[in-house]
Amino acid sequence: MISTLFCLCAVPLAPFELFTCDGRVLPGNSFAIETNVIRWYGGKQVDLDLNDVISLSRKQPFPPPPLDEHVVLVNGDIIPGRVARLAGLQLHFHARLADGAEAVSVRIPLANVSLIWLAPPDGVLRYDRYRRRLLAATRRNDNVLLRNGDLLQGVLNELDRKQVAVEMGGRRASAEFGKVAVIAFNSQLVRWRKPKQPYFRLLLANGCRLSLLSAQNKGDRLVGNTIFGAEVRLPTEEIVRLDRWQGCAVFLSDLKPAGYAFTPYLDVEWPWVRDGSVTGRDLQLGKSTFDKGLGMHAASRLRFDLGGDYRRFEALVGMDPKTSREVKVKIRVLVDGKSRFADTLSSTGTAKWVRVDTTAGKELMLVVDFAEHGNVQAHVNWADARLIK
Repeated sequence: MISTLFCLCAVPLAPFELFTCDGRVLPGNSFAIETNVIRWYGGKQVDLDLNDVISLSRKQPFPPPPLDEHVVLVNGDIIPGRVARLAGLQLHFHARLADGAEAVSVRIPLANVSLIWLAPPDGVLRYDRYRRRLLAATRRNDNVLLRNGDLLQGVLNELDRKQVAVEMGGRRASAEFGKVAVIAFNSQLVRWRKPKQPYFRLLLANGCRLSLLSAQNKGDRLVGNTIFGAEVRLPTEEIVRLDRWQGCAVFLSDLKPAGYAFTPYLDVEWPWVRDGSVTGRDLQLGKSTFDKGLGMHAASRLRFDLGGDYRRFEALVGMDPKTSREVKVKIRVLVDGKSRFADTLSSTGTAKWVRVDTTAGKELMLVVDFAEHGNVQAHVNWADARLIK
């Protein structure tokens, strides 16, 4: 059972939308969350069971992750700020949760940290793809990547604003802090214990992604407890999106597919991508960047077992705005082999919401087929692709 208090007063920003498990999309300007209840204010007060809430978000673009100094945690949290130092097995970090706001000093267990991003490496232009590759890679050592492309490998044992040092086999190697671009930690040692109960995931205006086990409002500040045990305070008007993870919604990218089939137009194979585009970049639609979803390429079919456990599938689907130009594709959603949704997507069109009844369904299939121009730049993003229990 979650015991939390959360209150947000109306602010002169974009209004909110609340997505519920029973399929409603409710407009509103403010909300309050108490133990197992959310009070939604959209002209009149509506009280909802917290178990029926999927997410709420402002009707404005979702910002991408930050490009300046930040840390990436094992669970996917991305926190901008300033590294202070390494002390034992803890990283001392000044988190910047809002532009212009006072930094929050936190201590993060080093085992929870996947990546410390200090500056873009020389010659790297597509930062999102580079960061995603580092996060997906398997490493047996800590890697200190310098801006000039050099690499130090070993066990990180010193880190402050002056110097970074690693040790390997009794030998020590170091570099000036200002010459370091990224520190990627040993992927075999990082770990994270997923909460047993539902929890909140925040998207803030500066691109911060932050998970909170609990939260409450104090004036115009949100006070919450992070998954790594720190208390944080942030301006409530900085909240762009708030999701309730591990609740009634299950993201397809967190499930193992039952099967995947790709039909090449020529001889190039395109695998589907979890929580990213097929080109390995962040998942985008329009001007928004999404954390959860699927990337697919024509012509492909992706199947998931349902087991009769879900009432609905939904996603916001469209062409990748970064890589798709003057192209069309056909998409379909099938439940137990029967088409429940079909449409044609265009790179000049807008993304479309797909909502399909899956009650008692055994199998879900997402299909991306050729249309005009064959498979050239046929990059389709299924943002927020999720099943509703």
